[in-house]
Amino acid sequence: MKNFEFPLFGFVLKNDFEMSLLGSYKRNYSSTFDVLDESSYSGENEKGRTLEGSTNVSLEPRAGYKLSNVLKASAFFRWEGTFNEGAANPGYNTFQLGVELSIALDGGR
Repeated sequence: MKNFEFPLFGFVLKNDFEMSLLGSYKRNYSSTFDVLDESSYSGENEKGRTLEGSTNVSLEPRAGYKLSNVLKASAFFRWEGTFNEGAANPGYNTFQLGVELSIALDGGR
């Protein structure tokens, strides 16, 4: 939303509000097939037996607000998860939370 008006203490301020969403999905894995065992590559096991693999997912919603070229603020959180398959290492996830604030003061001579 651009230039919506908001009256505050007798002033009419022009404001901007913005929202965004960033996301990604990535999958990587390797498989093996046993040529002497037909069940390893036919029927339900067409993809073979998974040796190792990982799936990465990330999401980042963000909201920003701009108050009449004086105050700019945005807030976001970011979640990233890694899920492992067929490996000894378990998966993990991280969570980040952030706020950005900018104040512009003009004046003087």
